[in-house]
Formats: sequence, structure tokens, C-alpha cells
Amino acid sequence: MGDLIGSYLIGADPTDIDGIQSVLRQAGFLGWRNFWIEPACWDIIGKTQSRSVYELLGGKARPIEVYCSTG
Repeated sequence: MGDLIGSYLIGADPTDIDGIQSVLRQAGFLGWRNFWIEPACWDIIGKTQSRSVYELLGGKARPIEVYCSTG
């Protein structure tokens, strides 16, 4: 799959989500479904900003109680 879609994305700015979506729509006309690429771009943005993707998309951290039993 990388050989097929790679030529469309090499050199593209992964922080330009709208541009990436446009490229993916164009590739979609060839029958390729590459919805997994956009989350990877969000992950790149999050790593550059040291933030989680849920934070980038407006989510807020909330404490949760967990229980772990090893026996």
C-alpha cells in the first residue's frame, strides 16, 4: 500500500490536515481507502506539541478509578 499511496503523500505537510484529506479524497477516486492516514497525522501533530490527540481535538482529561487484581 505504501508504494501506491506514498507518491501522493511524500513531501506533504502532515500538520496540514485539510491538505492531507484532499489528497486522500483524490486517491479515493482510484478506489483506495486510506482513512488510517489522518489519525497518523494527528499523532504526528500531538508528538510535536507533546500533547495527546484527544487534547488536540478538544477533549479534557478526567480522572477514572481503576481496579487491578493480580490474584
